[in-house]
Amino acid sequence: MTSSYEPFRATVLSVEIRQEIQVVRLRMGERFLKAQRSSSSCPPAPASIWPVDPSWGERFELHRAFGQESEDLITFETYDWAGSPAPQPRTEVFYQGWWTPDQFAVATDLRLVWELAMFDRTGDHEHCVLSWATIEPGMRGYRGLWANLQEVWLTVPAYEEYILRDRLRIRRSRAEGH
Repeated sequence: MTSSYEPFRATVLSVEIRQEIQVVRLRMGERFLKAQRSSSSCPPAPASIWPVDPSWGERFELHRAFGQESEDLITFETYDWAGSPAPQPRTEVFYQGWWTPDQFAVATDLRLVWELAMFDRTGDHEHCVLSWATIEPGMRGYRGLWANLQEVWLTVPAYEEYILRDRLRIRRSRAEGH
């Protein structure tokens, strides 16, 4: 049995740069396709890719999936990326999504109201719903009530990056109906 943390494989088909946006088209491997067919499949982005051959660079972020020509061909966008360069076409890569379906739903829920609050449950802790960072008593974070009034927490940096700045442009996309 494979671990849910075992990365999938994919092949880079093309890379384009359109102004500040890098567009990467991937052919996803069979294991990814089987996982996507399951009822609890994770969203294809945000995600990271890195080389099967370790001689090629570091991890590269895929911020938003915006096109799927067929079941195995997905086009991603990466915004304002200052990290390692995009992989070259025909590069075999490992692929790993960042979030579960629930995490993606929290990040894109435009009705969810976030309140800056002090986490004050003595002897307890929470994890940021998007980054998994620990939030301990005495720390400030953003609290929201989501789906059936379930309390969820974000660290201040996660709130600023994914909600306020919408660095992945997934909230903006949702607001525009995409």
